[in-house]
Amino acid sequence: MHRRKDHQKVQASQSHGKNASTAENATVKHGDDQKDVESDEDLRAQVRNDVNEENLLNMEIPPMPEPIMSADGSGQRLMITSIDVENFKSYYGKHVLGPFHQNFSAIIGPNGSGKSNVIDSLLFVFGYRASKIRSKKISVLIHSSAGRENISSCTVGVNFQKIIDLSDGGYDVVPSSQFTVSRTAFRDNSSKYTYNGKTMQFKDIAVLLRGVGIDLIHNRFLILQGEVEQIALMKPKALNENDDGMLEYLEDIIGSSRLKLPIETIQRKIDQLQEERSAQLNRTKFAEKEKNDAEGPMKSLITDLRIDNGIALAKNRLLQADRCKAKSELEANEREKEGFEKDLEDTKKRQEEVLALQKSRKDEQKQLQSSFEKAQEEYEKTKHQLSELEQAEQKRKAELLRLTNRKKKLIGDIANEEKKISELKEVPAKAKRKLEEYHEILSGIDDVIAQKQLEVDSHLKELQQQTAKFQGPKKILEEQLGELTAKEDEASSKLTLAQEALQLMRREEEMEKKKLSEIQTSLNDVKTLLESKTNDLSNVRKAIPNVDKELCNAKVEMTNKRREEAECTENVRQFMAKFEQKRQTVEAFQSQNNLLRCLMAEKSSGNIPGIYGRLGDLGAIDEKYDVAISTTCGPLDYIVVDNVDTAQTCVDFLRRQNLGIASFLVLDKQEKLRPYMAKLASTPENAPRLFDLIRVADPAVLPAFYFALRDTLVANDITTATRIGMGGSRRYRVVTLKGEVVETTGSMTGGGRSERRGRIGQKVKIDTSKESSEEISELKNQLTEEQNRLINLRSAIHQLDSRIMSLQADFDRLKKNEQNLSSDIEPLERKAVDLERRLKEQTARVESITVDDRDIQRKKAEVAELTKARDKALQEADEAREKVAEINTKIQEVYDRVVGPYQKELDEVRAKKENASKGATKEQSVLNNAQRNMNKALNRKNDLETDQRETDEAIKKLELTEDTQEADINRLTKEKIQNEKVMKEAEVRVKEAFNKNSELDAEEVELKKRCANLTRSILEQMKLLEHKQGKLTMIEGKIKALHLSYVKCLDRLPESLQSSEEEDDDYGLQEALRVEHEFFKKLKNGEITVEADKDGIIRYKNVPEYSEEEIKNFNVQDMKFALTNLEKKKVDKVLNTNGLLEYVTKLERYDREVEALSDISTKRDKHRQFYEQLKKQRMNEFMDGFTRIGLALKEMYQMITLGGDASLDLVDSLDPFSEGVAFGVRPPKKSWKQITNLSGGEKTLSSLALVFALHHYRPTPLYVMDEIDAALDFRNVSIIGHYIKDRTKNAQFIIISLRNNMFELADRLIGIYKTFDCTKSVAIDPGNIRNIIKPLHILEEMKKHKEKGDENHAVDGKYEFPQKTVGNTNASETMSTKGSKVLSVTSEDLSVNRAPSYRGSDYSAMAEKRKHTNKSEKNIRILKSSQSSVSQETTSTISVSPPTKKKSPQKSEIPTWDVPQTITVRRSRAGSQFLDEKSDDSVATKEAGGNSSRMKNVISKDASQSLNQKIVANTVSDTDRLEQFARML
Repeated sequence: MHRRKDHQKVQASQSHGKNASTAENATVKHGDDQKDVESDEDLRAQVRNDVNEENLLNMEIPPMPEPIMSADGSGQRLMITSIDVENFKSYYGKHVLGPFHQNFSAIIGPNGSGKSNVIDSLLFVFGYRASKIRSKKISVLIHSSAGRENISSCTVGVNFQKIIDLSDGGYDVVPSSQFTVSRTAFRDNSSKYTYNGKTMQFKDIAVLLRGVGIDLIHNRFLILQGEVEQIALMKPKALNENDDGMLEYLEDIIGSSRLKLPIETIQRKIDQLQEERSAQLNRTKFAEKEKNDAEGPMKSLITDLRIDNGIALAKNRLLQADRCKAKSELEANEREKEGFEKDLEDTKKRQEEVLALQKSRKDEQKQLQSSFEKAQEEYEKTKHQLSELEQAEQKRKAELLRLTNRKKKLIGDIANEEKKISELKEVPAKAKRKLEEYHEILSGIDDVIAQKQLEVDSHLKELQQQTAKFQGPKKILEEQLGELTAKEDEASSKLTLAQEALQLMRREEEMEKKKLSEIQTSLNDVKTLLESKTNDLSNVRKAIPNVDKELCNAKVEMTNKRREEAECTENVRQFMAKFEQKRQTVEAFQSQNNLLRCLMAEKSSGNIPGIYGRLGDLGAIDEKYDVAISTTCGPLDYIVVDNVDTAQTCVDFLRRQNLGIASFLVLDKQEKLRPYMAKLASTPENAPRLFDLIRVADPAVLPAFYFALRDTLVANDITTATRIGMGGSRRYRVVTLKGEVVETTGSMTGGGRSERRGRIGQKVKIDTSKESSEEISELKNQLTEEQNRLINLRSAIHQLDSRIMSLQADFDRLKKNEQNLSSDIEPLERKAVDLERRLKEQTARVESITVDDRDIQRKKAEVAELTKARDKALQEADEAREKVAEINTKIQEVYDRVVGPYQKELDEVRAKKENASKGATKEQSVLNNAQRNMNKALNRKNDLETDQRETDEAIKKLELTEDTQEADINRLTKEKIQNEKVMKEAEVRVKEAFNKNSELDAEEVELKKRCANLTRSILEQMKLLEHKQGKLTMIEGKIKALHLSYVKCLDRLPESLQSSEEEDDDYGLQEALRVEHEFFKKLKNGEITVEADKDGIIRYKNVPEYSEEEIKNFNVQDMKFALTNLEKKKVDKVLNTNGLLEYVTKLERYDREVEALSDISTKRDKHRQFYEQLKKQRMNEFMDGFTRIGLALKEMYQMITLGGDASLDLVDSLDPFSEGVAFGVRPPKKSWKQITNLSGGEKTLSSLALVFALHHYRPTPLYVMDEIDAALDFRNVSIIGHYIKDRTKNAQFIIISLRNNMFELADRLIGIYKTFDCTKSVAIDPGNIRNIIKPLHILEEMKKHKEKGDENHAVDGKYEFPQKTVGNTNASETMSTKGSKVLSVTSEDLSVNRAPSYRGSDYSAMAEKRKHTNKSEKNIRILKSSQSSVSQETTSTISVSPPTKKKSPQKSEIPTWDVPQTITVRRSRAGSQFLDEKSDDSVATKEAGGNSSRMKNVISKDASQSLNQKIVANTVSDTDRLEQFARML
């Protein structure tokens, strides 16, 4: 079967040279959520991690997998002998499924009997999760029928062995090859695996199974129900890495898939090496360029340094002149600053006098403010009290309303009770009337009963006479039953006493442990609560100091928020103006098309920035070529986007907006066309290429135009176009100026109304630069951020007011919580100490009463023995009960006929009397209870009246408090008005004091303003001085920054590099040359000492200094003119200070890069060679296997369809791995069809043909198939069945089937049936059964010869038959006309570990007993027995009594024969019992005479289901009935 992605895979060592990585542990927890084995992708990742990327050329390639077994059937192969199940799904207890035949075993049984559970047991052992075994979790797999819900685990074991097939159809078992793999599931959804009883991890078991031919990765041996058709329906190739197609399916079987991952790994390595080589090639070219470029700058290095030195010397003179001027200006500014400082001192003295007067007046204002605040506090207090009284008044009114409503309800309830009392007064009279009626019925009914009883008694005597023959046997059986029942009761009593003793041993210990658990739980709860409250108290104490601080910070925060709000509002306004202006600008470029306009709007708003626009709007062309390009270029209306994600986003947008359909051209996918865009070297008749005539604003869109046009040429007319396009060795697509097109295939289009124009303009309509859209997106983001910020600020300002008011309430709440938590913690601590003490005491008590496990085990063993004894006694008693029940049934039939009608009349009269008696009793009860019900109603009425009086009193009390509360409210209202008046008067006085201080405040403000102006003037002078000083400092810094640069090794350089033609006529260069000579002279004489930098350049910072007299004599204009000339020479020149040292360095670097390029190229070529070698190997291996499988498939399909044809074809014949493998089928007398168009049966035949072909190519030792014939008709089922029977002798097939023409061909039948919600099984060899019933056919032939008077076959009164061989069984067949023993057969090959044997029985006594009958009789009796222990022997007995001889009434010498026959089939096993212990359905016995009698036929449509039902034969002849019985076996 194809690979199952829903089932987790195991990677064996054969796949990639090593075992799989982590799988499940020996015991898997959490059931269905745990993966049993690794996924395929995890294994691929593991292999990638194990591959040494740096040594791929030495990578070990796994060899071609060897076949597990020989295709010709020779050698060893694996088979499943049997399956051991214990409490698995519908199987209760231990069962053995099998033994299975080494070739063809069929599993049959009615629907719902548990056939598929056989497959589920295999899936369970082979590591499938519970969801794939039709269960939600592993624990559901445990058997749980009625009365068996407490089973703790289930186990399935699969028994394997290796065999060698023999030529006679038998086999030899390979020594020491037997092994068992089992899995056990537990109630906690865990499971464990064992191998020969030893616990192992599943990954290890999977490796072992793979080594013997069971591949759990691909599961080709397992075809579940409904899966057979899916094989043929596989795609040619998997759509993604997690799926499987026909290609992957075949590769896995052929073995070439092992090369796929190494090829992919090497391909990635080649790509990596190619990238590295490209980078190295670029580095090499760059190093070469640098080497060449370094030669030129070296020549001009010295001249550039001299120009720099000349500029430095000229700047030195100008800067020293500026320094002298700045010093004089600095002294003048110092004098002006001193005058401002004197005026500021006088102003400050007057300001101090005003502040002193202002302080005294502010103190007075504070006192007035205090009085105002006190009056305000009194007002708020009175207001609060008034509010509380008003709330209390509202509560009083609400309570008064509630009591009034209650009073109304009570009045209604009292009226109802009075009505009920009135009704109860009439009850006694009604009861008396009915009582009189019943007494009248009872008065004369006893006489009628007596008369009916006499009639019954008279017929009972007749009953005794007719049933006298049954009473004797019944009495004997009842006595036996009494003894057996006494034994059963005694055994049950002993068992009950033992069970109770066992429970008492553990009861006290369990109770004490329960108490211990309760104390531990209480202690944990108390500790948790104590810890929670302690943490809460700590948090409250930490929070209290922070509340007051938050209140102060809130006011400061409010001020800051107001300022931020104003700033943010201004920002929003500015961003809004910019955004609207930019958006309106971009909208001018949008197309008039609604769809395109909407897309461009999304681009402009920044939602889809990757849109370029309509292709025709992105370019322009001369009007001359408008018709040509508009007609031939269909994609001009495509919309160009940057990548696939943008295209998908656009499609989703169009779908949401319902804008229609558009075609998108993804630009990054067209980058591969750039190498072909270059202008063609030559074209026929130099015809222009249409692509070269297009103008674009953004070169990035050129690949899109090339995609649309390719190498289409332009011609003047159709004749020229035809000559250009078809005349040369290469064909071109050509379009004329009128829009006529000549294709490369030779077809021509044009004329009529096909001419189009205007799809591209003479100017580019859209600038695809992303700056506009990005700028708009950025502006929109900024605007959104500011708007959100403004909203948040305003929300924060609104919340601050509420927050300030709530902080005080929070403080009070925290204080109250602190007090409550402190009071709660202390009792919890005491309780925790007490519980810890009790926990220690209870722990000691539990340890002291622990029961010894050995006593418990002994008691359990005693219970088990008593249970066996009880069951045995129960079985014997049940058998006796059944016999008694048979006699009772016969007696009951006579009773129903003789006494039944009279007894029925008697029962009816008695029933009438009983009903009248009951009615009288009922009415008397009503009469007796009438007064009691009356009293209850009166008491209820009194209670309601009492409640009404209490309600009236409560209403009066509330009404009395109304006046008092109204007086208090009026009083507080007056106080509130008075306090409000006092508060307002104090507020007026505060305002008057504030106004008096306004004059002083104004003068203070004026003085402050004057001080500020003077201070500002001083600061301005200081800034000016600072500026002057800074300018002077800057000049000094510039002078210090000047330096002169010289080449240290100048004397060693060639003369051509040291001289310069420009030095002769330039004053600045002459000055620089002069200073340079002086410098080297001093350096040579040792007057100065300097060091060169790493580039070999000397930086000398001691420029010449000049005196004031020398500076006054400077001609500044001449110096500026010289500086200007030098700077002109310096323009656009960058000083190359690397020099000679850098040139040498670059040369060495160039040599290194060339060597590295050669190394990486060699490495890439070796990997390419290895890559091609592996690809070729994979191709050869796959094609070899593909060809062989294809031939086998064709042969198989033609054979099973009798004339059809099937083939495996490569979708791409050049590369089978690119597009995959197609499966084609031609059913008989039909055309070739796609697999999806076939019927269900045709799909099944196609899949089975492929399975058989794959088996022919690479045999698998065993196959398990579930109803593969469900979709096939009778003919095709027979063909498939015969193929499996005859052509697959080298494999074991286990097939579930409901089709008789399939399972009748099986070598062994495994019958599955269910009783009492439990599934059982039986194994039958049909071939042996057929051989056993052959003598019955001989009886029929003998009877025919007898009727014809032919007794040639009789010798001395006996019929002799040759000895037969049945399998491994010798059957001696002798039919005697006198003897009693007819047939004796012993079979030993029907099963491996429970072989049934067939023995003859002596029926002489039975024949003698039944001589009185002259009819042909037949007695078929089947005793069904449930499955028991596997080790117990199962025996079957088929007995045929010989025919008895009697005289014929005719005078013929040939004797006539009466053939009473009794066939008894009994499956006996120690401990067996009937299927229905309380019914005789398990024994079906019918007798009929001759052919004149017909028997009712009660038999299941399905042969296997008849094992669970009563069997009554209904055929014409005895032999037919025997054959029918054999088929049911």
